[in-house]
Amino acid sequence: MGQSSARASASHWTTPAGMKYLGPHQGTAPLDITLVLRRRQGKAPDAASWPHAPRWQRGEFGRHCGAEPADLDSLRRFAGQHGLSEIGAEAHRRVLHLRATPQALERAFGVTLGTYRFSDGRGPFVGCDQAPTLPPEALAVLGLDRRPVARVRSRKPRAAPIVTYTPIQLGQLYSFPAGADGSGETVAIIELGGASPRAISRSTSRVLGSHGLPQSPESPLRAARTSPAAMPTVK
Repeated sequence: MGQSSARASASHWTTPAGMKYLGPHQGTAPLDITLVLRRRQGKAPDAASWPHAPRWQRGEFGRHCGAEPADLDSLRRFAGQHGLSEIGAEAHRRVLHLRATPQALERAFGVTLGTYRFSDGRGPFVGCDQAPTLPPEALAVLGLDRRPVARVRSRKPRAAPIVTYTPIQLGQLYSFPAGADGSGETVAIIELGGASPRAISRSTSRVLGSHGLPQSPESPLRAARTSPAAMPTVK
């Protein structure tokens, strides 16, 4: 992709209310970002709806709906032209992971990085007050804006419960089908900090016994950051 290629502002960009500008970003340490590529050309598959099986198995989905190799090559050239280093790429997930100095990122995406804080005290964090300019092969860039998004919604009960039930006992109370163990089904667990996969597995094994969660692959989103101190911990 040459310098004359069309560039567009990110359509997903929003600036939340209550975000206060504290000054320009002073850090010089490299930042990790993720470019999300557009889907391959062609009709998008119909959404799977139980009890109908999905059109493709998980391993096949990326081959049909992943990124075009030409798009990935074009974005690699874009990265090279702007001094961005590749640290990983997953065409089936349509992501290209890059690393660069704040100054190089500002030039590449036409933004000015600053330090911000929310009016409720969250922060400070790195962000920018305008939409980044993207190459046509990219749908989004993640990591230029590090503002906190997730909030703790858990609440402690005012009084200790008199009776507690394990998930297995709840299933028995509601007459869940006997022998149903979830085989063949896939679920996603979004972990936002404060609990490692090992801690989650240990906790569920203690509660569910032999019905604990199976081993599952991790798919980290680079450039995503959380504050473990602000998240509940699984003990």
